Amino acid sequence: MKNVRAGLAGALGALAMLIAGSGTAVAETTDAATGQVDELLLLNPGSHRVDANSVELEPGVILRVANKGKAGDAGVQAACASGNVCIYGDPGHRGPQLNFYNYGFYNLARYNYPGGGKWAHRTSSYTNNQTGHAKANFSRYQSSNNTWYGVDECRALCAKATLGSIDNVIDGVRLEP
Repeated sequence: MKNVRAGLAGALGALAMLIAGSGTAVAETTDAATGQVDELLLLNPGSHRVDANSVELEPGVILRVANKGKAGDAGVQAACASGNVCIYGDPGHRGPQLNFYNYGFYNLARYNYPGGGKWAHRTSSYTNNQTGHAKANFSRYQSSNNTWYGVDECRALCAKATLGSIDNVIDGVRLEP
């Protein structure tokens, strides 16, 4: 009986260490996201915290630093709120996420990217989770002649997990009814 108790005590100790270790990993991930949000609040005067992982940069634009969406999820739209167009810093609808929910044009060079730089030339996947037949147009900027060129578009409820030749090319997003 003594051996059974000793074995049980050892197993419980190992389980406690495992649980404590996983809690540390979660805390570190949350701390990293909080640090990125704090940094973005400093870099974007007038912005405000929406939640632990998100900052509203201006009306209609929310940046999420810890995107939980995964390619293959029940329609990637689950990671992009209904009515929004979302762009992601990594392929597969992963990485930092910039959400747009008002019609209009958004110059990505205006928005700071988590960890440094701007969102221009950082888009690697996108989701158009608007309703009806609303359209998202994606464009690049040519500074030599001060012109915006369309590079892609999609109607509501479409998503691209990889962008091929336009990966890290998009500089602007336009939402239209």
